[in-house]
Amino acid sequence: MNPKTALFVGAGAVERAWDPVVAALQHFSPVVINADQASCMLTRSVFLRRFFASCTGPEGIDTRYDLLEKQKERLAEELKLAEKEGLIRARRDIEWVVNHLLLPRSPVFYVVSTNWDHTVDYAIENILSSNAGTQTRVFHLHGSYSEPATLYLPSETSSEPYREMSHTQEIGGMHVGLMEALNELEHLVLYGLSLDPLDAELTQTLSTVIDSPAIKTIDILDLNPERVADRIVLLMKNPTLPNIKCIKPADIQKR
Repeated sequence: MNPKTALFVGAGAVERAWDPVVAALQHFSPVVINADQASCMLTRSVFLRRFFASCTGPEGIDTRYDLLEKQKERLAEELKLAEKEGLIRARRDIEWVVNHLLLPRSPVFYVVSTNWDHTVDYAIENILSSNAGTQTRVFHLHGSYSEPATLYLPSETSSEPYREMSHTQEIGGMHVGLMEALNELEHLVLYGLSLDPLDAELTQTLSTVIDSPAIKTIDILDLNPERVADRIVLLMKNPTLPNIKCIKPADIQKR
């Protein structure tokens, strides 16, 4: 059997990833915003949605506060448009990741994307089209623009008091399926994924994945891979078990 290999990919793998997010949230701000402010806006919207979901009133306060839903719909629209017009795209490093970190270990691997767009999915699909016998399965752990209600925003979790039961079950089912698929994972690649402290559930998911004696290597490609490695070490019962390799984009260009 092929060694079990997986790629976890984040926004750092996509060029101008936050541009459509900023464009979407600009519609909800009286001042011009940047990516950091957009993230703050989303986190605050999540907090307020939770708060109002716990309130009751003659008209049902929880159903009246729908800013979060409106923002998700706008995000989906802007992301889909940006992807279609080529305003966002997978970084060229993805080809190196696939050909040097994934395929040499196994022609079959999993892709776990925390991105709402599909640029990385399509890029990998294009790369594999010229490699006979290769195959991948993609999980959009934080939702996709194709289903705005499933978008996972900063600080959200799989179980929220305001989320419809059908969406909660869908997200929960995907997490269970992912854990089953990645059981006994041997090789893990992290690309453009910072493991932000706000993504506590993602951190826990990774902890479950690498908490196995089967894990042998962890490759981290990031602008600051050492910081990601420090966060990964916290998740492992035996920090000396797997070989963690830190790679920067500049290192690839030198090869």
